[in-house]
Amino acid sequence: MTGHLTVGEYRKLRGQEPKPNKYHAQRTWVCKGCGRMHADDGGEANCHCGAGFIMFHSKREAEYYLELRMMQRINVARGIVLQPAFEFNIGGKKMFTYKADFSWIDTGTGFLHIVDVKSVATRTPLYRLKKKIIEASHGIKIEEVF
Repeated sequence: MTGHLTVGEYRKLRGQEPKPNKYHAQRTWVCKGCGRMHADDGGEANCHCGAGFIMFHSKREAEYYLELRMMQRINVARGIVLQPAFEFNIGGKKMFTYKADFSWIDTGTGFLHIVDVKSVATRTPLYRLKKKIIEASHGIKIEEVF
């Protein structure tokens, strides 16, 4: 067999249906090369530049990423990290790992921004508790973007 299978073609061969999102968010792919957004269509997303994709759990998260890329192009942001992880340990034992959506550095001030893209549905009591614990233990402020 020559060529490559798309994610959708692979799922069809395996008889798998895409797993639905519990918050009804629409998974979205962004092309690494040109920055075009592609909605969740079962993995059939293709782009003319062929640079590959980054998958985001929601359309809003993908839009924020594109905003960051624009800020990086005009030299306002640098050091963009997707899904930075922060561990919470007690007595040397790992309790949990918190993953934010993005972190980036403001080139003007040098300030590190840690950002989580949220909706009303995803702002659960467990999320708010973990956010407070990580902010207190790491001495950081997590910004929420709606």
